Amino acid sequence: MKKISKKTKIHNALWVIECPECGAYLASASERDLLPQFSICCKCSNKESEKMTKKSVEFSLTSKQSDMEVAVVNSSKSAYDYVKKFYFADIDIYESVFILLLNQSSKTVGFAKISQGGVCSTTVDVKIVCKYVVDSLCTGAIIVHNHPSGGTEPSKEDDCLTEKLCNALKLLDSKLLDHIIISSSGYYSYADNGKLLF
Repeated sequence: MKKISKKTKIHNALWVIECPECGAYLASASERDLLPQFSICCKCSNKESEKMTKKSVEFSLTSKQSDMEVAVVNSSKSAYDYVKKFYFADIDIYESVFILLLNQSSKTVGFAKISQGGVCSTTVDVKIVCKYVVDSLCTGAIIVHNHPSGGTEPSKEDDCLTEKLCNALKLLDSKLLDHIIISSSGYYSYADNGKLLF
């Protein structure tokens, strides 16, 4: 709500207009000349502008040590053995997507949860995946998600996501090494089935 300037009558025909914030002199005028533009002084107006100015965000690379040990992941089986520790009883309840980040020696340098959805789907933002790849400076990544239904066959959406990620990581001089779909009874590997040829 805009504050109205204070008008003080000092003579029968003369008014002094003061800033409502700091009481500074704004103008003096006859009654017929009291204009609405005299509402706040320049100093207070600048302060209001500073309060309303949108501030930039400072980004920084943050990470924390986890309890997961560094491991060599050089096959779909070793990847499955490592990533199934991310899932508990929720593996049969809702879909979750994780990324496993590897260095040139196929050792794990980190992991992150990308998204969590409902009982039959979840959304993966390729920009978020790329962020973790860049932040970790990894040379390869493995995407893992679960199917609460128990089946491991990939859907058309899974195929589309895999192709998008392959193409995106190529631009970053990294590589999607595998996309693994897991359930409580087993897993499906895109790499093992020759479906990473994008």
